[in-house]
Amino acid sequence: MIKSQMEQQLRVLKELDDLIARSDAEGKTGTASAEDVDHLRTYASDMRRACSTAIALETALTPPKEEKKAEPTAEEKKPAKRKPRAKKAEPVVETPPADAPASETAEADDDDLSFLD
Repeated sequence: MIKSQMEQQLRVLKELDDLIARSDAEGKTGTASAEDVDHLRTYASDMRRACSTAIALETALTPPKEEKKAEPTAEEKKPAKRKPRAKKAEPVVETPPADAPASETAEADDDDLSFLD
């Protein structure tokens, strides 16, 4: 966040340098004394140095993006949603039509009454 503000300040300081250069070229200072113009020139130089230093400090203290990804975020800590299992199709049992005669094995099982003894 500081970096963007310092970069904006550097653009303002560039405009100040352009203003001072234009004033020197035209030889007009208005009501400002030569001492004031020198002070402004020194101020712009000091501020440029301060802005560059602030950008360097923030860059040095900001962890690389790779390290940020190493720490799981709240969303990453949540377990993944499970996909529902597909229902198994029930096996289709073929039933003989009602008109068809019953098989002999079915009749033999019905006739076995030996378990009653």
